[in-house]
Amino acid sequence: MSPRTSTPAQCGRSRVADAVRQRGQSPYNLWLLRPPLDTQDIIVNSDPKMELFYFLEGDPSLEHIDYHPLRHPPATAPTQGRKRTRSGPEHFADVISAGVSGRAFWGGASRAQPKLLAPSDRYVTLADLDAHRMRIDNWRRIIPAIRRIRVFPTVAIERELVQQVGTSASLPVSAALSALDRHPPAMVLGVIGLLLRQRKLRADVERRPWSLHTQLFMDVRP
Repeated sequence: MSPRTSTPAQCGRSRVADAVRQRGQSPYNLWLLRPPLDTQDIIVNSDPKMELFYFLEGDPSLEHIDYHPLRHPPATAPTQGRKRTRSGPEHFADVISAGVSGRAFWGGASRAQPKLLAPSDRYVTLADLDAHRMRIDNWRRIIPAIRRIRVFPTVAIERELVQQVGTSASLPVSAALSALDRHPPAMVLGVIGLLLRQRKLRADVERRPWSLHTQLFMDVRP
């Protein structure tokens, strides 16, 4: 009898698990996530880290998020015959806020912020995730809307939406759909999500569910 061979799906799962082991982390409870403005997936190995991804994506103060720490294992090779372990907070992403570069760290259940963090760094814990449950839930719905339109040209719709929002103090999503009714609703919703993620528009998704009643605002940052 010939030896049993692995299927392509099993080989793919093994590669993903090996990539997580390279980071010194458990290869279980894995989430494969695609940042809305990227072309590469990232891998996280717990439900809280999956929520951390949406927490960061929805943070209106973050202009840029780079998940390269999750795509590349640490430079230090593991000691022969020993399992690599990670101590301290996990470097989850590099970020830019108000033009200043920093890092986002995952602290888990520990609320004690490490002393060596820079003022521009973010230290996120389970308590932070619990305090921003609405943001996380909303961005789990907004990001798929963005992903669905990324293969289409959207510049003209983006310009129209910004113009519509700019003519009033706030604009409900339902009114935006009506104003751009010559375009498919899914396209308009995706572009709204894209503009929110690019921080060109803001919305009240920090405190209210993402819906037709969501209010859109211009980003007034300098």
